[in-house]
Amino acid sequence: MPTVILLDVSLSMGRPFQSTPTPNNGTAQTPNLPTHLDVASTGISAILDYASTNARLEYVAIATFAADSKLIQPFTRDTHALKSSLSNGAVLEYNLTDVPKAITFATTVFNDEWSLLRDGHVILITDGHHRDSKPFTPQFEESGNFGFPCRLSVIITDSRVNSHNFNELIKINKNNGHIFTVDSANPNESFISAAEFHYKPFIIPLHCGSLEAPVQLTPSLDVEATRLDICGFLDSQSVASAPSQSRHLVTQPESRVNKPASLCVLIHGALKQSQPNAVALVSLVPGSQRGYVSAWSDNKKKSNLVLILLAPSSTPVPAPAPLYDWLLGDTATTLPSYCGSSVTWTRPQSLLSDVQKVLRAARKLPERNATFYKELNRVREAALCFGFADLLGGLADILERESSLLGNSNVASVSHISYAVRMLRESIESEWISGEIGVIEPPRGVGN
Repeated sequence: MPTVILLDVSLSMGRPFQSTPTPNNGTAQTPNLPTHLDVASTGISAILDYASTNARLEYVAIATFAADSKLIQPFTRDTHALKSSLSNGAVLEYNLTDVPKAITFATTVFNDEWSLLRDGHVILITDGHHRDSKPFTPQFEESGNFGFPCRLSVIITDSRVNSHNFNELIKINKNNGHIFTVDSANPNESFISAAEFHYKPFIIPLHCGSLEAPVQLTPSLDVEATRLDICGFLDSQSVASAPSQSRHLVTQPESRVNKPASLCVLIHGALKQSQPNAVALVSLVPGSQRGYVSAWSDNKKKSNLVLILLAPSSTPVPAPAPLYDWLLGDTATTLPSYCGSSVTWTRPQSLLSDVQKVLRAARKLPERNATFYKELNRVREAALCFGFADLLGGLADILERESSLLGNSNVASVSHISYAVRMLRESIESEWISGEIGVIEPPRGVGN
């Protein structure tokens, strides 16, 4: 879950972190003592170091706030960039602290990069001195409350401050949070406790046949589970683009990294070497929720296992092939698949490439008849599944233009394209209303 760190840079954060009482009940301030801002910056570095070890895939953004808020580092996984932003951007602002406005700013930062329906982390670091003594509750009613589900930590660097208002802040967040007070004897201890509250490693046993080993899931599971059981194996095309609830990187715990035997390496090698590529069907114990584990490689050619939790549904998962069938090979069970390759349109180039495949096949009709309808159905099915109905109308307009350019030079091609245009426009209404996605088949009586 992405994290927004809010750092208080108001005038009061420039006070020395420690002070020594005098006989006159005053305070004798010792020079060269770290300020509250120095302690907060060092504590944030400790949080980032903990996250880089136990939550390597988490994105973190840092913002400073006083009367106004400012984003000094957008979401990134680069720990060095985050620490550099602290040294360059954590500058004292000579004004007062507005905590509700800072929380609202965190909502805006989160919404600019992620969906407000996605869970996140907010770590608020302050000395506890805010603009006035009024409670936060009415101020949040004016600013629209938090706006997204999050786990909230409030780290107070001044132990003498009354934390009542911050307790109310936790209640506003449906009690999903905690308050940490910095101890002058060991300032970093509270920051490490906050890091554990957000990024504590989630270690769970992975069971496959008679083999069992602990694995670490990043990010942590949001559902209760005490064990992961591999029930069997499926052809990756049988899974296709199944709706998923969450994704988790599966790695070895730090205590087992240097051990030669690894169940993760064994499963990863088996999934990569199988022909066709397979995924392992996983059951969460206790409970009935299912998921699957697949091999995955990042941009640095580093291979890992990824657990994809399937969205809860009353539709049964296809029965997996028994483990011994996959090991024997000759008697392997063949599971029927009616799904093509998965469609991913995370970048504009991917969508453009799929549309160009349809156009290239259309220009070579009727020789590329089978390819044309295969690519056409692939794009059409994905557009209907994603709710991208406008794409069908745009594709129909493009094909209609191709048909007009052909004229009467190729009657068979024009007939196929005109038929495809008509079926695409009918799909926008009929399949969208009925909820059933059929297949566009070549018309009968047209030359191939």
